[in-house]
Amino acid sequence: MPAFQKRKMSDSPSPQKKKKVDSVHKQIAVITDALEDDSFEVPGTSANRRMLIAMAPAVLEAPVDERNENQKIVAEMFKELFAAEEARLSQQVAEAEAKVSEVNKELSSRKASTSNAEAALKEKGEEVKSKLAELADKVGVTRTAESTFKELVSDLTDLEQTQSFATEEKEATLSLKTNPFLPLKEGTWEGDTVNKDDVKTLTSFFRKIKADSSMVSALPMALGRKPAERSEFDSVVVGELDKKLEGKLQELEQTIKGNAAEITKKNALKDSADASLTTAKARQRADTEAVLALKAEAKQLSSELSEKQQAVVEQGVEMKAADGELLEKKSNLETHQKILSDLTTLLERTAPIPEVAVEEKTLEVVTEEVM
Repeated sequence: MPAFQKRKMSDSPSPQKKKKVDSVHKQIAVITDALEDDSFEVPGTSANRRMLIAMAPAVLEAPVDERNENQKIVAEMFKELFAAEEARLSQQVAEAEAKVSEVNKELSSRKASTSNAEAALKEKGEEVKSKLAELADKVGVTRTAESTFKELVSDLTDLEQTQSFATEEKEATLSLKTNPFLPLKEGTWEGDTVNKDDVKTLTSFFRKIKADSSMVSALPMALGRKPAERSEFDSVVVGELDKKLEGKLQELEQTIKGNAAEITKKNALKDSADASLTTAKARQRADTEAVLALKAEAKQLSSELSEKQQAVVEQGVEMKAADGELLEKKSNLETHQKILSDLTTLLERTAPIPEVAVEEKTLEVVTEEVM
């Protein structure tokens, strides 16, 4: 057995070292992939981007303490470039947040405006209801006034017709009194005998005005004689018939006077009712126009509310778009920050301490040397 044996490190890397190398390669691939993305801003022409992609493996594989001066310069370039990209992406996030804030503020303003429009429309609707109730009252008043007016007109028509009949009857009665009643009563008729038609006319008249039937029966005999030839009963009959005739004339006169007074009264009432009806119609018309105006205003408010509601919907869509853009910008920034973390790890990585060969000595040799 030799005095000692020397065990050297194997030429093949250990699993741990191999794992570290693979990790470095993956991180470098992440860096180069980021550089190859056109959204990553690289100053200058496309040649600068290609140069950085080509130099990345050589520069980033070398630990910080093994880089030459040129590699150190390029490493600083990588550091500044990725820091600038982080700043740019952070600025985009800030702008997206500002936009979200602005859009949200506008959305709140539009919602408030919509709420105000809804309140205004509701208030206008209540106003329309109130005015419709007032209009209904006015319509009721108008109908009552119209009914009263028509009733008075009808009463007047009846009164005037009754007055016309009474006047005609009075004139006919006066005419009958003049001829043939007075000539028969006074015995001044012409000829030797009484005209039978005159007697029939008077008989019919007195029967019509409901004179005593015995008087009516005795009329032809009583009036058919001259006053001097009449018996006491004939004179009584003539006197009673005369009183009945005068009574009828007085009755007709009273009727005519009463009708005239009632007509005057009804005319006054009719004129008043006509004025009330005119006033009621004017008020109803004014309220109708007011209701139509309020409905037009309500329609306009409804149209404005629809526009504001549509504006809220559109702003909501814009709000979703702004939120989506903000999430995208934040995601881009977070992704870049992870890449920047990998870059920082690569830039600050130091070379591993090399393993030293170990000499093994046999137990016997060690014991001998110690002794």
